[in-house]
Amino acid sequence: MRKINKNCACFLAQASHDLRQPLQALMLYLDLFDTHNLSPKQKEVWQKIMQTTSNIKLMLNNVLDFSKFEFGNVKPNKNAVNLEKMLIGLSEEFEVMAKKNNLDFEYNICK
Repeated sequence: MRKINKNCACFLAQASHDLRQPLQALMLYLDLFDTHNLSPKQKEVWQKIMQTTSNIKLMLNNVLDFSKFEFGNVKPNKNAVNLEKMLIGLSEEFEVMAKKNNLDFEYNICK
């Protein structure tokens, strides 16, 4: 069973590494946009694309960290997380998907 876990962790490390490279290129291309000439709606869409690509990069980094953890190459690092900010970001992404599919989307973040 341990060998299967190591193989899985190795696969995840390679896959996340391979996926990070084109994502990084995408982020570099997005940085080249001159946002000064965009309409407010276009700026809003550009910002959402940038935030989504940043979220994907974070997720891939987390997968890579997980695989490193499985190999014993990294120790867990406990950090405080702004859960409200994270949930608001996720809800904004899901709201866009819901509207695209003519679905209602509601969320309530309790404080």
